[in-house]
Amino acid sequence: MSNLTIRFYSNCLRRYTTFKMYLPCDIRQDWGQTDTKYSENSTKTLFLLHGFTGDAENWVPEYLSDKYNFAVVIPSGENSFWLDGRSTGHQFCKFVGEELVDYVRRVFRLAKDGSETYIMGLSMGGFGALHTAFAYPETFGKVAALSSALIVHEVAGMSEGQGNDVANYEYYRE
Repeated sequence: MSNLTIRFYSNCLRRYTTFKMYLPCDIRQDWGQTDTKYSENSTKTLFLLHGFTGDAENWVPEYLSDKYNFAVVIPSGENSFWLDGRSTGHQFCKFVGEELVDYVRRVFRLAKDGSETYIMGLSMGGFGALHTAFAYPETFGKVAALSSALIVHEVAGMSEGQGNDVANYEYYRE
């Protein structure tokens, strides 16, 4: 398995950014590993979205990439809820749903179509995975949302000047 950190300029984020990537490529003889039923399939690509205050470094055990023959792409989304921000001009949804997928397809020849491209997230990333998958249904063939931050009822009742432990009304309004 290759563990990569890639730095490139994102037009959506208007700056350089990095993402982690695990590429399956090894048969680990020291683990007693042999080819598995998964290695017979084409390599799928999984985009993993982290939660609030998280980053690309705290997500998944690397060996799963080899075990299940998945390329794993883990961008950093700050505390953006993976949305396009009107006030900042940063487009995190478009970054994941278009720019990053296109980059991985072009540079690594992975995620060739929706049937080979999945998205998953935890907490804020779960919200982002659902939102991005629904915004780009042709891009992502499967979506998984774990402990998603679906706090719409709490946010719907907020008004200007209010907030909660995570953010204020203005942040949620956007």
